[in-house]
Amino acid sequence: MNVTAVMEGEVLLPCDVATSIEGDLPIMMMFYRNESGTPIYTVDIRGRRPIQAKHKPVTILKDRAKFDMTPGNSGLRIRTVWSSDDGLYRCRVDFKDSPTRNSRIRLTVIVPPDSVRIVDINGNEKSSTIGPYVLGMTLTLKCIATGGRPPPKLTWWAGHKEVRGEVKVTSSEVINTLTIPSLQRHHLHQSFICHANNSDLAVPVTAAVTVDMTLPPMSIRLLGVDGPVSAGVGVTLVCMVVGARPEPTVTWWLDGRPLTARDERMLQNNVTESHLVLVATPEDQGRYLSCRAETPGLLQSSLEDGMKLVVHYVPKVTLSLDRHIKAEDVKEGLDVFFTCAADALPAPSAIHFYHNNNHISVNNTGGVLLFNTTLVLQKIDRLLVRELLVPRRQHSRGRSVQAHQP
Repeated sequence: MNVTAVMEGEVLLPCDVATSIEGDLPIMMMFYRNESGTPIYTVDIRGRRPIQAKHKPVTILKDRAKFDMTPGNSGLRIRTVWSSDDGLYRCRVDFKDSPTRNSRIRLTVIVPPDSVRIVDINGNEKSSTIGPYVLGMTLTLKCIATGGRPPPKLTWWAGHKEVRGEVKVTSSEVINTLTIPSLQRHHLHQSFICHANNSDLAVPVTAAVTVDMTLPPMSIRLLGVDGPVSAGVGVTLVCMVVGARPEPTVTWWLDGRPLTARDERMLQNNVTESHLVLVATPEDQGRYLSCRAETPGLLQSSLEDGMKLVVHYVPKVTLSLDRHIKAEDVKEGLDVFFTCAADALPAPSAIHFYHNNNHISVNNTGGVLLFNTTLVLQKIDRLLVRELLVPRRQHSRGRSVQAHQP
């Protein structure tokens, strides 16, 4: 009979003590090992009841073995199996009436590997977290099992999926080399587990590592501006970066000039947000606003998103005389031209002229004309000149101009 046991486990070496003769009983049981003529375990029931049987193990089995006389499950039970217990056993049973019975048992002791370890391509032992690695990098890991009887089978596992490696067996070691030609994003936090197993009866001896990676941003979006912004009004902008590891460095730029972010925080699933409060000025109209994300220590990892600003601002108005006329040269009877220059976004929808806070109405027959942004006073008289020029010097009276945005 062949019996298999795992070292430090328990095993029963069967020995049938039953007989078909009524009233017949076993009186002596002896276990021998290999070819020795000296028993290693003796049970003497002569002149005794079975419960009073005298058990005599040899020293190496003392406190480890006991003969079990349970009907149908009798034999020598060894509670803590040693690797040296491997061998051929013979059980001899002497009966009161029946002939002596001998049975042979071949015990094979499975010895788990002494050690299982993982090393990298340079032979450095690895455990727990390894890396960080970058995208596209080749990962090579060796699982090395030492000892074990029989030599263990080594397998690599990624989760519940077996990953094929290259196996090499030497006199003292079994080596399984795993190669991942190009690491990708899905390998982040992937655990690679090496199983060493030489029997279905034994729990596999394992070693494991978990991959850490440095990753560039996958995407970047500038949020918070869907259209024009108003000059002088604060707008909160968000730069959302996805996929960078570790937390990326996020910077803000306005036409190449750095801006200071309000705060930055990393959310779940490798999402980072940076916030900027922008108070635009009229001069920012048409300038390029952008946010840029880079993974620290990773070259060519920069991603950028941006937009040209559209800044709405109230009109800036300048009133001037025609460039061919000087104020001191204005004479009665001349035509005087006033030009209103208005800078605004959106462009003014209407321009109005005022004199002493009174709206000037167009009067074609009265010599007050308006052409787009130019007011024409025809055949100006002395009274009008005095009222017109004095306010320009004193800034207390005179004509004024207003421009209105839609």
